[in-house]
Amino acid sequence: MAESISDHKVYTSRWVSLVGGMLAMLGGGVIYSFGVYSPVYKDKFHYSQTEVDWLSFSMTAGNYLPFAGMFYDRTSARASLLLGGFLMFVGYVNVWAILNGEYTANYGLALLATFIGGHGSGYADAAVITTCVKNFPNHRGSVVAIQKSGYGLASSVLTGFYRAFIYPHKTGYVLFVAIFCGLMPVVASLFINQVPLELSDSYEAEAPKRKNRKLDPDKEFIPQQLDRFMFYVVAIGLFQLAVSISRAVDHQTPKWLDYLVVAVLVLAIFGASCSPCYVLVAVSPIYD
Repeated sequence: MAESISDHKVYTSRWVSLVGGMLAMLGGGVIYSFGVYSPVYKDKFHYSQTEVDWLSFSMTAGNYLPFAGMFYDRTSARASLLLGGFLMFVGYVNVWAILNGEYTANYGLALLATFIGGHGSGYADAAVITTCVKNFPNHRGSVVAIQKSGYGLASSVLTGFYRAFIYPHKTGYVLFVAIFCGLMPVVASLFINQVPLELSDSYEAEAPKRKNRKLDPDKEFIPQQLDRFMFYVVAIGLFQLAVSISRAVDHQTPKWLDYLVVAVLVLAIFGASCSPCYVLVAVSPIYD
C-alpha cells in the first residue's frame, strides 16, 4: 500500500529554524534595554541607585537560572519558546503596570516582575541555541555566534523603534517590549525544530542542482550561507555603533535619522533572514 503524506513526520528546513531562532533572540535579548526605562523607578518611586541595580540584577539572575535547559531536555524547543514568550509577556506587562501606576506595588513585586521577564528570556535562549547546534553540528561556533549576536543586538534594535515611534514615553516602551517579546517566541515556535541530519544533508545536496551546480553541503554550501548571515549581523552592529556615537556627540539628532535607523534595521534584518538561499525554497516541508 502506498504511503500518504500523513504517514510521515514533517519538518521545516534547518535554515528556516535558524531564521526563526533569530526572531526569538530579538525578543529574548531585550533584557539589556533595562536602562531605557530604569530612570522611571527613580523619578516615580524615588528608588535609590542601589535599589535600581537590584532590579537589574533580578532580571539578569532570572535569565541565567538553569531551569530553562532542564525544561528543554524534558519537552521540546517549541514548548520552551511558548513558555518563554508567556513569561516575558507576564513579566514586562507587570513592569509596565507598576511603572504606569495601574496598581500599587511594593519593591518586592517590582523585583518579581523583572525576575519573571528575565527568566522568560532564558527559555528562548536555551531553545534556540540548543536546536541550532543540533541542526548544524559541524558549524556550532558559527550558529552560536549568529544567534548570540542577535541576542546582544536586540536591545539596540528595539531602542531604534523606541526613538522613532515611542520616545520620550518610557513606560510606553515597556508595553511595546511586553507585546514584542511575548509575540516573537510564539512566531518562532512555528518554524523551529530539530531536523534529522540525514534529511538535511540529502535535501541540501539535491537543491543546488536547481541552479545547475553541485555543492558539498557541509564543506561549501553551509559555510557560504553562514558567512553571508554573519555579514548582515556584523553590518547591523556596526551601523548601530555609528548611530550611537552620533547621538553621543550630538544629543539633538534630527527625527528623520530615527526613521532612517528603523528603515535600515528592517531591511538588514530582512536581508539576514533571506541570506541563506534555501530559506525561500525550504519553506516547503521536509518529510522523513
